[in-house]
Amino acid sequence: MFQFLNDPPPFLFFTGKGGVGKTSLACASAVALCDAGKRVLLVSTDPASNVGQVFATTIGNRVTAIAAVPGLSALEIDPPAAAKAYRERIVGPVRGKLPESVVRSIEEQLSGACTTEIAAFDEFTAPMMQLQDPKQTKVLIVTLPEPTPVQVQEEANLQADLHRAGIEPWAWLINHSLQQAAVSSPLLQQRAERQLPHIEAVEQLHASRYAVMPLLAEEPVGSDALRRLCQHH
Repeated sequence: MFQFLNDPPPFLFFTGKGGVGKTSLACASAVALCDAGKRVLLVSTDPASNVGQVFATTIGNRVTAIAAVPGLSALEIDPPAAAKAYRERIVGPVRGKLPESVVRSIEEQLSGACTTEIAAFDEFTAPMMQLQDPKQTKVLIVTLPEPTPVQVQEEANLQADLHRAGIEPWAWLINHSLQQAAVSSPLLQQRAERQLPHIEAVEQLHASRYAVMPLLAEEPVGSDALRRLCQHH
């Protein structure tokens, strides 16, 4: 089982840019926790959520039991609608009472991707204090070992957004590593070497703790494939 699942808090929050494997890691973590006897609600805040495809189950905006995994249910939330309602709950009470420039500043601060994910989280749980409390929530930033500084910087900006919201990420998860996949092709070995600076940058500059996940030959679809993914630490 993934080491970051040891002694899990009530909430695990996977965040990062699109296409980094958040869904696969979240689904695999949910299966592992259910196999360990936990009951889990897996919530996707991705507008193009594919959790249903992973489990071959139609989910949508309602709690749906996953028949293949006892103890697991899933829910898909509409993030743009949640973010709009969240911003209005904050800005609405001060609109007309504070100067318009102050209101615009608040709206600008609430326009980022971090706000969208926090708003979606707020849809199904208690106030944001839960996200700010490491005893309640582990926030996990998922990234890729891209051999350019762009990928690192995007996740570093996300981490800065979280810090401004009073949220401390618990760990970074570096997904699709060719080093961890132990590739034998010379071409892939060269690519694996080019991934090392990214992993080192995460370790040295950004993360108090991190884990590296291998690149898989196929996308993990179905509970058995997700269990195999969990065997990698």
